[in-house]
Parts: sequence; structure tokens; C-alpha cells
Amino acid sequence: MLDRQVLGSDPSEIVSRLEVRNEYLHVTGGHTDATVLRGDWAPTDWILGRVEIPLVAAGDEELGNDFGLGDVLVGVRGKLQLAERWSLVGEMAAFLDTATSDAIGAGQSLLAPQAVVVWKPTPAWILGLQYQWLESVGGGSGSGGGEPESPDGGSDLEDVRESAIRPQALWHLPHGFWLLADPRIYVNHVAGTHVVFFPEGEFGNVVARHVEVWIRGGGNVAGSGREERSGWVTEAGVRYLFD
Repeated sequence: MLDRQVLGSDPSEIVSRLEVRNEYLHVTGGHTDATVLRGDWAPTDWILGRVEIPLVAAGDEELGNDFGLGDVLVGVRGKLQLAERWSLVGEMAAFLDTATSDAIGAGQSLLAPQAVVVWKPTPAWILGLQYQWLESVGGGSGSGGGEPESPDGGSDLEDVRESAIRPQALWHLPHGFWLLADPRIYVNHVAGTHVVFFPEGEFGNVVARHVEVWIRGGGNVAGSGREERSGWVTEAGVRYLFD
């Protein structure tokens, strides 16, 4: 019996929310542990704005340990209903260079536009195909110190130009549970083309009419690219959805 169905993990839903999640990322030579507060406001059923504020603890063999504000995400999302079971969602988002140190941020702002086509063939299934582009739009330390410099006086920040392709399948289970398969293919377009296969999965439950909880995890199983794609990640969170 599909008595309660998830909204917050449905890529086509435009809904106001407050969300808290913890993200742990382990890579070669270090890790980050981020607590992220997310807020979405949807004045209509076809557009919303969102903000994500991360507090990050990081450990790095080169940069040491640090804690502080990470790179804040801001975005605007819009939805176009193509047919009864088909929709197109587009978002213009950006990671702002707000991190208090290089250990917990990218050291530069990043544009992150994305689009996803969603098909709901049955009440139990949601299928989506998402494409995202990530590109750096400037350098400099979030702590106001300017770009990190290499010994020859230039910047040691690498440009970011990356594509992410995400085929998604969400299965509504009885009693408010759901499973989400979210494999990701990352293509790094800097200094040639490097491809990473980074599958993730999610399991959650609608515990009350407005409250959803979930856990997810995944990792690199093939390929090489940006450092963030070289390890594994876990996540757990809770969200409250408004009518």
C-alpha cells in the first residue's frame, strides 16, 4: 500500500522545505564532514529559490585540520509540465566563495546549472535523467586572502569544467519507504577528458505527513577526475516539507 510517498527526493517536486543533513566525504589524503542547512521557498508550484549553508570540519594531510563556514549554495529552480507524466525542471545555481579557509572550500565560486527530465510511468516509480555543468567563475580564498599562489607567483587553483550525468530511478515502497538509485557519471573537461563512475543509493521513510528521513552512500568504482570524485561519501538527513 503506497499510503505515503516521498516528495523531497522527487526531482520534479517544487515544494518549500527546511532540511538538515550531514555529509561525510573521504578522499585520498583527507576528509570533510559537513552539516548542511537547506531552505527552499516555493511561492508557486512551478518556481522556487533555495539556499544551502554548510558548516564543515575538514582534515587534510597538506592543509591540516580546520572548521568553519563552507561554500554557500544559492539557486533558482523552475518546472515545466510537459504532459501528464512528463516534466522538465531547470535550475541556475552557484556555489559562492564563502569558505573561511581553503581546506573547507573550493577557493573560487562555481556556477552549477542543471536540467532534469522526469517521467512517472506508474504511481510507484519515478524515472529521471539529469545533466549538470560545473564551472569556476573566479578565484580567491574565501577568507579574503586572494588566490593561493604557487612558488612561481601564479595561482595553484585548477579551473573547474565538469559535466555530471545522473540517470535516476526512485521506487516508492509500502508504508512510506523509498529506494533511490542515483548513479553518477562525472566528466572532467580540464586537461583532456577524464571520466568517473560514482554510483550512489538512497533509502528513506516518510515518518509523518510533512517529515522525511533518509540515508545515502556511494563512491568511486572506476575512473579518475577531480579530487572530490576519488573517494566515497555517506549522508543522513531529515527534512520538513511545507504545504
